[in-house]
Amino acid sequence: MQSKTGGKALASVGLTVIVTELVFSVIYRIVLEILSVFNIDMGFLGTDTGILFFTLVTYLVMMVPAAVLLIKLSSAWHGSEALSALIPSEKTGAGRFVCAVLTCCFFGYVGNYVSAALNYVAEVNGMPVPQGPTFPSGNMFTLGLTVLIVAVLPALLEELIIRGSVYGFCAQTGPVCCGLISGIVFALFHCNFAQFPSAFMFGFMAGYLVCVYKNIWISITAHFINNLVSCLLTYDGGEVYFAVSSLFFILFFAVTVVGFIIMLVKYNLFREGRKNSFKGFAKVFSVPIMWIFIAVSLILSVVTLNI
Repeated sequence: MQSKTGGKALASVGLTVIVTELVFSVIYRIVLEILSVFNIDMGFLGTDTGILFFTLVTYLVMMVPAAVLLIKLSSAWHGSEALSALIPSEKTGAGRFVCAVLTCCFFGYVGNYVSAALNYVAEVNGMPVPQGPTFPSGNMFTLGLTVLIVAVLPALLEELIIRGSVYGFCAQTGPVCCGLISGIVFALFHCNFAQFPSAFMFGFMAGYLVCVYKNIWISITAHFINNLVSCLLTYDGGEVYFAVSSLFFILFFAVTVVGFIIMLVKYNLFREGRKNSFKGFAKVFSVPIMWIFIAVSLILSVVTLNI
């Protein structure tokens, strides 16, 4: 029963976010079309900073109701223990915590390379190539606002909604199944084929480690670092900055490889992975509303691909 409830919770939250996102995207495009047709000066809304502010408001309107919904769903099942079920925070030890964070980042970066390879194959065969997210460049204020929207808020809200719900409702399926559920939902949640490989691989490892160590701060920290690095690497700071940022990425990627190796050897990364309930995993994806969530996510992914 808990798995079925978990499937409904995951799908309900996902639908809340995605449908809200769709509504806001449509409204925003209609507004832009009206302004364009009637040649109306967009003013502040047309600037990078204005777009960032609009994105901030849209994101909060999308995510906060979803978070509230998740907490209510969790409260109905876990009672007074709802928040501790959604935000597990058991101690893991500093060394294990750092290596776990680096391992999540490593899996995300490997996913980026997988995505790049798939994009190359698609391009060679004349197929549409999905585009990843782009961040506006500008002054330090714009960069700071971008970091808030892209790194800080997603690390907190998305991890609560995705990882928290997966752990809170599906932890009994075991680490591997929990990781698979987390990866699939997280990838679909992005509604962008270009981000599917990275989101799935990051989501799998984040869900796996949160389930094993019962500490969601592993995935929150990794999510923040991963998105922060993306913001810094895409910030337009000139040729010197580009050279420094490229070197930084190479060094950081090397550090994530070391962290993964230590996690694999010293901390027996996949030792707990044998304790899984694939029956529970199947139940989560047997809930009809979950398939509605999957269908809506894929439709929006196709729409994004053709924009």
